[in-house]
Amino acid sequence: MQEIFAKSYGAWGWSNATNSYQATTTGASLTTPATVCAGNVRGATDTCAIPPTVSNISFDGAPVGTIRTRGFINLTFNSNVDKDQIPLKEYVVDWGDGEKTTVDGNMIPRSGSDKPHSASHSYDYYDLLNKYNSANHSYDYPMLDCSKADQCTIAPRIKLQDNWGWCTEGYSYTSGTTTIGVPCPNTGKCAVNNYIASCTHDTEKNSSDVSGCATSGVLCSDGFSEPVSGNSITVYKE
Repeated sequence: MQEIFAKSYGAWGWSNATNSYQATTTGASLTTPATVCAGNVRGATDTCAIPPTVSNISFDGAPVGTIRTRGFINLTFNSNVDKDQIPLKEYVVDWGDGEKTTVDGNMIPRSGSDKPHSASHSYDYYDLLNKYNSANHSYDYPMLDCSKADQCTIAPRIKLQDNWGWCTEGYSYTSGTTTIGVPCPNTGKCAVNNYIASCTHDTEKNSSDVSGCATSGVLCSDGFSEPVSGNSITVYKE
């Protein structure tokens, strides 16, 4: 049954007393898989999930975007969702400056480079510089870097969520003999001394446990894709 249906919403059995179907707790109760498929490959009898992925991120058609002082940038990207876990239910763009764009619904994944998702956002150099100079910028704006003179670099991130509730950085781990799934982590900032703490292994991706985190200014998993090296926007002073 689990190979056909990922989740059940209830069970009903025939009652001779009422001559009708009645809700019952007898029978299989199916829940969406809590384990990530090994190598992101699902076998014929496997009950596991394949988290969605983001690819082909571009800014105005290039891997690196450029803005002079202030202006708009157009972000395009592809979404890749396993065929058994469609439709795509939501995507969220974290622009890195405290702003987010959320689009939800029952969407067909866009894996073809000729029909990507598209979103636009405006940046202002002085606004970014003020945020970078704020007391907790490494916590509030971890993807923003204005350390070089007269320029700020920012790396937007993207979160996808599929029909099974799995997000881009969903993961599972084993605790004793129990497999624990974290389909869509959403509390990935481990606050330690106002820094974002790094996670050394999957079991520390739960931000309620900061015992294994170091104050290195690196994001824990929060469901958003991590930026690809060099995939960023530079906003120049002028």
